[in-house]
Amino acid sequence: MRPYTVRSVTARTTSSLLLPAAHASADASTALWPLATIWSVAFGAVLTFLWPLALLYDSDSYYHLAIARAYLQEGLLSELPWARFSAMSHGFGDKELLFHLLLLPAAALPDPVLGAKVTLAALDATILTSLACLARRAVGPTGLVLPALALFGSLSFDLRVIRLRPELLALFLLLWTVHALSTRRAALAGLCACAFALAYTAFHALLGVCALCFVLHAWLDRKPSYRLLGYPVVGATAGLLVHPHFPHNLRIFYLQNVEFWRYQHTSDVGNEILPLGVARWLSFDWPLLIGCAILAATLRRAPRLDRAARVAGLSVCVCALPFMLLFVHSSRFAVYALPLALLAAAWLVRLLGFQLDARLWLRGEPGPRSALALGLLACIAVPHTAAALEAHVDREGCLWPALRNQLARLARALPDGAKVAATWDSSEDYIYFAPQGRYLNLLDPLFMRSAHPRAYESQRALFAGERADVPLTLRAELDSDYLAFAERKHPALQARLESDPRLEALVREGHALYRVRPDRASSFVRDFRVAASRALLSQPTAARYPRHASRAGREIEAIVDTARVSERNADGCTFFGPLENSDGPGRYELGTSAPTRVWIGEQAQTIASSARVLIGSGSSLHVPALADVAIELCSEGKPAQFYLLRRD
Repeated sequence: MRPYTVRSVTARTTSSLLLPAAHASADASTALWPLATIWSVAFGAVLTFLWPLALLYDSDSYYHLAIARAYLQEGLLSELPWARFSAMSHGFGDKELLFHLLLLPAAALPDPVLGAKVTLAALDATILTSLACLARRAVGPTGLVLPALALFGSLSFDLRVIRLRPELLALFLLLWTVHALSTRRAALAGLCACAFALAYTAFHALLGVCALCFVLHAWLDRKPSYRLLGYPVVGATAGLLVHPHFPHNLRIFYLQNVEFWRYQHTSDVGNEILPLGVARWLSFDWPLLIGCAILAATLRRAPRLDRAARVAGLSVCVCALPFMLLFVHSSRFAVYALPLALLAAAWLVRLLGFQLDARLWLRGEPGPRSALALGLLACIAVPHTAAALEAHVDREGCLWPALRNQLARLARALPDGAKVAATWDSSEDYIYFAPQGRYLNLLDPLFMRSAHPRAYESQRALFAGERADVPLTLRAELDSDYLAFAERKHPALQARLESDPRLEALVREGHALYRVRPDRASSFVRDFRVAASRALLSQPTAARYPRHASRAGREIEAIVDTARVSERNADGCTFFGPLENSDGPGRYELGTSAPTRVWIGEQAQTIASSARVLIGSGSSLHVPALADVAIELCSEGKPAQFYLLRRD
């Protein structure tokens, strides 16, 4: 049997790595066609998956597409009108400017979503081709298999690359920055850093990688190479300064990358910041691990790398390590960690004196070709990964047109300039389908929390179903006339709206849209005398229940809150007597959150209380005249609420 040698592969790899221009191959077409094939296969695979989706996966995708469409129609925005309570409302500071400009051709198409799918597939294919190119420089032609392992073997990676997010452009720039640093091309690293600062908010991460390489090279060379750090710093600084939204882009950077860490565990930022966990990662990426095991079985001894190649390999490994650690901490970093880890593993093989062979080696004897084993793995991994991806997008409702139709119905029902209360993630869908609305916040809860902390807490409590008087919160605290939300995500809120006459349902199918009707608040009894005993209610000195401080609040409020009054007897009870006079007998509904008795004349009736006041679930009362009613609420000094609603 003819022994396998890797000397020629090593020489070719090292020379192409260190002398890319002067030592170019004469048969360039032979070197390029595998990369062109990888790009075409990756583009086709991603687009085949994305094509039938009724909705783009991930709400952020619609935000970025909506911004690109707005740029196309109105030019660069200086403010973000869709986010009334966001730090980006006045002084946009677009932190993904270059990515949004990249989406302009897609936004210009008659169907921007179709354009977005094509752009996303092309961007993914370019990333995977870049990985193949860099892996081939490390281990030769066998490295071309690494993009297939990433795309078809890692669900954690795939779940990130099917999202239309700027992190994909950031990954592309990061890969080539790492290559530039490993080959001491400081000018190229500086250009990548400039583009990175315009394309993605976390430019400090790129500079951190540059700093690591600077330290590594200084340690290995026994002298610092300031160009490796200086060029990227100058490039990133230039990118920040030439940004058309400067200096607002720096303010947004500070909020998202510094202030974020203060609130990451107390804000509703989603599950992507949580770790994936070992068990879940194994269930996601087992095909990748098997593929790596197959490649490990092909290892053969190889000639030692020269010093320049060793430095290049160590540089890649050092750059990959922080992103692998970040992935352990947060699943969102899979998009960076996996390709860099594969590239670092390829270089580590060469640094340890091995080379990937074309055959499996079993107990020192040559076995079947590795391509056969990898092909058999692909027959299992590709259907598995595709099915797992489909299950994830199905859970998000992206497969079926029904959800898209629901969003379209909401858009048709929403008037121009409507002020809408919606969660930050749902608003990202709404600004694409219903751009005529004006919402609360976008992209990250931190932007609302930093600019309007009280309003942030109010909307968070509202959508959690914790606010008893929903219309009051909408009008008085969130300056909103409409309420929109995904019904399946907020069942507690939906329960509060079912029987509230002050809210008119305009859309009730999947995504709900309600309009606040202040004219219907008059059916609630809202003006009361307050005293510590029933006898004192009829006295001229009896206090009046303090209504809401704002005019908008007084127009819409309906629920009485004992936290506003101080009158209590020794048993912790407060008496309320309506100031209004009814025209005659009527049927009323009384709901309360504390033990309550109702006096109608001289007759007392105990009312069942609930832990929370829910309009529509109170007790029914027949009242001859409101003047004869007294409500005794015993909350033992704790805040309590009740409402009295005329039903006929």
